[in-house]
Amino acid sequence: MGIVLAVTVVLAIAGGVIAVLLIASRDHEAHGGSPSDAEYAAFARAFVVDIYTVTNGDFSRSNSALARTCVDSTVRRDLRNALAVLEHSNTSSGQISQRVVGIPTAAIIPDGRTSTAIPVLVSATVESAGGVGSPAPTTKTVTVTIRAGTPMCVANVANFASQ
Repeated sequence: MGIVLAVTVVLAIAGGVIAVLLIASRDHEAHGGSPSDAEYAAFARAFVVDIYTVTNGDFSRSNSALARTCVDSTVRRDLRNALAVLEHSNTSSGQISQRVVGIPTAAIIPDGRTSTAIPVLVSATVESAGGVGSPAPTTKTVTVTIRAGTPMCVANVANFASQ
């Protein structure tokens, strides 16, 4: 996003131009197009990976996920509050660590799609460390609703707190 790529390849032999090839990739933001389903899925996948990644008490990835939320959404407020609780818990009880194992699956939910919202079902295996023992990895499945259009942002997250 934010990148326009253009490459010109010129093949020349003894001063004569044989072929000119222009390869261009337009950015949907720069040219007013809408993101593709693959871009929505990748955005939701990155959000989930970041929200579930805390390494030795480093919450920078979680804060990156927070930055992907829509400014006017309640999910931003709720996530900010949850991160504050986790950060406080981390400083008082030791290092919290968790990470996503492998590549999460992400798929658009066609039945829930509207002109303003794209729901994406994301499933990720999360491994936790810290506390007493290390629990087995668990599968987290959440629905990330992305506001349609550009710039993309997370408008809602369902099933996050229940897992």
